[in-house]
Amino acid sequence: MDEEKKKFSEEELKEDKLNQKKIQIVCDYALYVIKTKESLTLFEAEKIVKEVKNYALKFFPEKEETFDMIYLPRFQREIKRRFNLN
Repeated sequence: MDEEKKKFSEEELKEDKLNQKKIQIVCDYALYVIKTKESLTLFEAEKIVKEVKNYALKFFPEKEETFDMIYLPRFQREIKRRFNLN
């Protein structure tokens, strides 16, 4: 029983790490698009951020605050820089 519980926990841990990696890749790509797509509007950039957040919350629905602390400032900084917002 303990061995089965331990194995299940290890599998959950591997899945969580994989999901974290997926979110990181999507965030990095979204930031790349915001930085480099010349025709991107402010509205579109904000929509990208919302979509990425929704994607992340599918994996970790209870971690919205964590997303807001880790990723949201990165997106906000890049959007401010990109669109010359002060």
